[in-house]
Amino acid sequence: MQPQPQPPFERPRALRQIRQLRGGVVAGVMEKASDLELSMFVASFVRSGLVADEGDGPSHAHPPAHGYDHGAIVDPSMLPAPKRKFGGKPVMSSDPWAPSDEQKRMLAFIDKSVRLVNREIIHKQIPGLTKERFVEFAATVARLRADYLASAMTAFLDGKGEAAELDDLSRKRELFEEGVKAYEALHRALERGYIDPEGTKA
Repeated sequence: MQPQPQPPFERPRALRQIRQLRGGVVAGVMEKASDLELSMFVASFVRSGLVADEGDGPSHAHPPAHGYDHGAIVDPSMLPAPKRKFGGKPVMSSDPWAPSDEQKRMLAFIDKSVRLVNREIIHKQIPGLTKERFVEFAATVARLRADYLASAMTAFLDGKGEAAELDDLSRKRELFEEGVKAYEALHRALERGYIDPEGTKA
């Protein structure tokens, strides 16, 4: 039997499929991948059951060397019903939505790349972060919290909730909320290694 001809590789279509299934961040990274890497990534969707294979016959048992882009995104409602085992609860023989090994490797590569990009950019913007500076930041947020709560007590208990009091309360609430978000972002950046505390290796 003559092997079935493979459809031409359509890069834009492959990127649209990746964007639908894995989001814009992954699709953005894959835009820089070669056609072969991109086609292999999409082929993993076919093997995972996320993309319907429109081909037929044994020639489609393995992805071709230069592309595997036929097929459409599978509607979850069209997936096979879970199998029952010995009359018990439904048990899926395999999770069609679980990432393949190729996708796991790609996502690990993306995570590492994003971490390095964040570190390179953020560390340059925030040099010389010491323990003392971090605690000082936390103390500033604590003062913002105290100012906000004191204004709330004044407006709602001691005052009359007049416009001037409420405007002051709203301004202090915004400052406090922004301070909390900034503190959490700084703490998260430190946890993920985006910033080196002063005295450690850069």
